[in-house]
Amino acid sequence: TSGAAPGTLDIPDPNLWTEVASRAAKAKAVRKIKATLVKRKQTAGKGKQPTARKHH
Repeated sequence: TSGAAPGTLDIPDPNLWTEVASRAAKAKAVRKIKATLVKRKQTAGKGKQPTARKHH
């Protein structure tokens, strides 16, 4: 950290911040979608989908 220019670590490019934040949000969303898809596949294997009934 000593070699970095003053202010670079505190306040980097705001555009870079938003890009990193959006990437993290996208990654989280993708993980959630994948997890739900896996759950649906597991429940679908038992015959009729019990998840469909819960949502309605």
